[in-house]
Amino acid sequence: MYNSWGNIPEWSIPNEYIPNTVVSVIIAARNEEDTIEKCILSILNCNYPKSLLEIIVVDDHSTDQTNAIIKKYTNQGIKLLNLIETTGKKQAISNAIQASKGKLIICTDADCIVSATWLNSIVSLYQSNSKRLIVAPIVYKSNTSIIQKFQFLDGINNMCVTAVGIDKQSFFLANGANFIYEKSLFNEINGLDDSMHIPSGDDVFLIKK
Repeated sequence: MYNSWGNIPEWSIPNEYIPNTVVSVIIAARNEEDTIEKCILSILNCNYPKSLLEIIVVDDHSTDQTNAIIKKYTNQGIKLLNLIETTGKKQAISNAIQASKGKLIICTDADCIVSATWLNSIVSLYQSNSKRLIVAPIVYKSNTSIIQKFQFLDGINNMCVTAVGIDKQSFFLANGANFIYEKSLFNEINGLDDSMHIPSGDDVFLIKK
């Protein structure tokens, strides 16, 4: 496992890189009042050209202040969608993609905070390699909870397993908190239509297709 992780080269933004890809960042949120604002602000603070950036947040029937917090940023380019008749993260992602204008879909979670270079790192890799789907890792920040520390260790292990599968070209996993693919690819394989009845696995079902 360690060797496979080491076989994946670390990516650096090339000096000659010029962003020219329209991207749609998609966040599905449900009762995320404690984290959604920090997530939105971190994406707004990315040093990616605003003319090439669309941010879509889908509120999946939140019963807390999530919707109100998102609305605070609609005048800064945040697009808010509300799930009405349906529910679930898969439906939220599918609706957002249908409404998106970006060539490249970039999914993250409402409890994530991204770096200022996050989008440029992704897009520079995409433009340099023309990969239609990109799987990226995440960094965990732990508090003092023992249970949470074990959960984070499990997440790190899953990322290592993901790296092994990709390196060996034998199986494929992904983390929906940092998952990137072309909108046209999503549409070509009919997205998540055939797994919509299963509550979880938006990332795993999609990458397997």
